[in-house]
Amino acid sequence: MWARLSVFAGGFELDAAEGICADHRLAAEEVLELLAALAGKSILIVAHREGVARYRLSEPLREYGQECLQSSGEYTALRRRHRDWHEQLARRVDLDWLSPLFREHANMQAAQDFCQTEPGEAEAGLRIALHVWFFHCWIAGHVSEGRYRLDQVLARAGEPTVWRAQGLLLASFLAAVGGDRSAIQPLLEQGTDLAGQLNDPATHAFAAWVAGHLCLFAGDLPQAIAHCEDGLAALPVAVRGRQRAHLLICMANAAGLAGDEERAVACHRELAALTEAGSEYIRCAYCAYSLWALGAAAWRRGDLDRATGLQQQSLRLRRHDRMGSTYCVEALAWIAASGRQYERVAILLGAATSVLQSMGTTLDGNQYIAGYHRDCERQARQALGEAAFQAAHRRGRELPTEDALAYALQQPPEKPPKKTSAPAISDEAALTPRELQVARLIAGGRSNKEIAAGLVISQRTAEGHVEHILTKLGFTSRAQVAAWVAASQPDGGGA
Repeated sequence: MWARLSVFAGGFELDAAEGICADHRLAAEEVLELLAALAGKSILIVAHREGVARYRLSEPLREYGQECLQSSGEYTALRRRHRDWHEQLARRVDLDWLSPLFREHANMQAAQDFCQTEPGEAEAGLRIALHVWFFHCWIAGHVSEGRYRLDQVLARAGEPTVWRAQGLLLASFLAAVGGDRSAIQPLLEQGTDLAGQLNDPATHAFAAWVAGHLCLFAGDLPQAIAHCEDGLAALPVAVRGRQRAHLLICMANAAGLAGDEERAVACHRELAALTEAGSEYIRCAYCAYSLWALGAAAWRRGDLDRATGLQQQSLRLRRHDRMGSTYCVEALAWIAASGRQYERVAILLGAATSVLQSMGTTLDGNQYIAGYHRDCERQARQALGEAAFQAAHRRGRELPTEDALAYALQQPPEKPPKKTSAPAISDEAALTPRELQVARLIAGGRSNKEIAAGLVISQRTAEGHVEHILTKLGFTSRAQVAAWVAASQPDGGGA
């Protein structure tokens, strides 16, 4: 059991141990007792979070277990079972499943590592990337890592399948999000051409969604709406899931930015009807995206009070969505500029910039949004003067995430900012110099494999450093480490 548990990275729960480690030699009903025995011998560390027991091996004991597993000849088979189990988890991804995905981020990375390095497994890695991208790249904010992993499996999965077509299209979208403009069009053309050969409605709709976003980013709002309409028409009426919702959100955003409140409201109502049978969390999450569009439409119409209220309502519903909440903060800065609240503009722009940098991305790929950003920044600089603008912008960059969101919502922070700001990078967290290096690389969006290559250490050692950082800081995700690093830097810029 010890040897088999070594396939897990960053911890595991009982259902995963039973699903991956049990077989004809080790019955599933014996697993819990064996876990308790290993914990009793201090081989396993046990923590209880959200009412669930989570187990992990310290890195030295995990490395010894892996050596034993390799000696037994079971290592590749167990890695494949680990990959299969986490691919099934990825298939179940929905907005109700965010908590498990936050907890299993390291295991998802390990599953993708296996797919990237084991011959013949690249398409499974592509499937995982496509299942989790919205959570991984958008909500959790791992844009750079998501792009890297997608590129790795696309280079190895060359068969003309729907997965490859969708992977190429997603790579084009993420290139735009990451500001890599030279990569957008070639990937889009490859993905669109392959999608056209496959005659798959879901892939056709996904191509329309990507094309719609690229037009939205470029400011061609009518064409963005036309692509979304094409994608909705391609989907069978019976398909009422996340793909239809995403097309409606894209259309609502384009309509809102165009000032077409009537169309934005129609999309909002259709989204509400689409998610009516889902959980309250799903309804609220999708509602948050269409509220952003309604807020943009109200701002374009000059109704600043309504625009502020809608954007703040959207922000309250997606405080844990890193990219989505950043766009709310950005829009609130535009509204503040229209209201001549220029110090507020500079603080909000600084807060938004800090989060984007911690995710390894910028607004450069979204030229339409970047244009509004530049306009309100220019207005604030002229009104405040360069020194006052820079001071306010720095204040925004240095705000801890929760304080930044509270400021955007016009609520007082829970504590004075000086007391709640993240500890200085040399403070009580007591990370070693090497761990500080690794933390900064995490903030730059590097995967464990990239960290290992950059520091000329083994990937296992890199994983150990990441685990120690999470433990010392009391965090559960790389996104929290990135935010801590960004808040700890004098310029708020992260790594």
